[in-house]
Amino acid sequence: APASSAGMPTLQQNRGIGDPDLVQMGHNELSPWAKTQHWICSLWGRRGPAGAHTLSAAPAAPGEAASTIQHTPLMLAGLGREGVDLRQQIDDGARCVGLSGLGLDDEALQLLLAGLGDHASTILELDLQDNQLRLLDPSSVFKCQKLETLNLDHNVLADEGAGGLACVLGDNGTLKSLSIAHNDIGDGGLGLLGEALAKNAGLHRLNLRHNDFTTTGGRLLVGAMLVNPRLALRSIDLSDNALDDETMRAIARLISTNHVVEELDLSATIMTDRGAGFIGMALTLGQRLRRLRLCNNRLSDAAAEVMAESLRCNKALVNLELAGNRVTDLGCSLFIEMVRCNCVINTIDLSHNMVSESSMRALSQQIAQRTPGSSPKSATAAQSSSRCQIASRAIPAN
Repeated sequence: APASSAGMPTLQQNRGIGDPDLVQMGHNELSPWAKTQHWICSLWGRRGPAGAHTLSAAPAAPGEAASTIQHTPLMLAGLGREGVDLRQQIDDGARCVGLSGLGLDDEALQLLLAGLGDHASTILELDLQDNQLRLLDPSSVFKCQKLETLNLDHNVLADEGAGGLACVLGDNGTLKSLSIAHNDIGDGGLGLLGEALAKNAGLHRLNLRHNDFTTTGGRLLVGAMLVNPRLALRSIDLSDNALDDETMRAIARLISTNHVVEELDLSATIMTDRGAGFIGMALTLGQRLRRLRLCNNRLSDAAAEVMAESLRCNKALVNLELAGNRVTDLGCSLFIEMVRCNCVINTIDLSHNMVSESSMRALSQQIAQRTPGSSPKSATAAQSSSRCQIASRAIPAN
């Protein structure tokens, strides 16, 4: 029989459980039990004092763990409502399962997913952020054969976990979105992920924000993307990582030659005006990127000039975010002039720069006053083309 519930952790159903598209387990601490060598996390369906079902950790012999998990319902406490069987919830149409903030390690995750049995194959979205996962063996996660979205932010993957993911990612055509921000992934792990991305043709979104790789890893990653003609990535987040100008040059090649990438976040990458010049030149060649974030870098009016001139020729970018840089009223005036002949862009964020309120207001008014869908006059278009050529030649080649 299961041990007393006193002192045992419970996984509670969040208030969002009523949504048939979402199943979540609340923020509780499971790791002390999961990490104990002789106490294995067994899942017991039982009624607590208030009559609601709870999911508790209880001691079990190693040989009993598998059979116990296979035959015990996964019950979640209902916060005042009757308990809900997680398997039944999935049967009823839920395809998004949240297990964030539980302190899960690899062993505990394997047990939880094993407890779902065949039901795991129906899960489309799995939120595992804010745990203690290393994911040395990702096969347990990918037993969810139809998994499309995987969030592993704020875990402890490091290079070993990234390598484990890479082993699965190369041939996986189902996963569409992978978020592995804040995981201390270094150059080695990023290189392995790059090798997988050189073969992958299914992933649409990749979030690598705030990891531990340097320009070496950045070049390996982007270089691998460049050699994959089937690359399907539409959104790439490399923010909060230290990337040099040569990495920006490689990223610029990706923008100018790839016809899929629509969103790119290079915020807080210690980007210089020269690096921004490479990105600006790519905007004159690539006509697919719709959102570009360059916030919290070291960009001055020189970068603003290149961006403004490049955007005279660009008819794809809708959103440009330059918050937290060193642009002044001069840079803002260049964007105001650009907007007069660019009828596509509708957001230019210059907040937290050295731009006066009057200049910001003038830029907003200029964007608002444009006639949607109008085309610039031929003379203006010719002038813009000439300026774009000048801007491209002004970007240093080495």
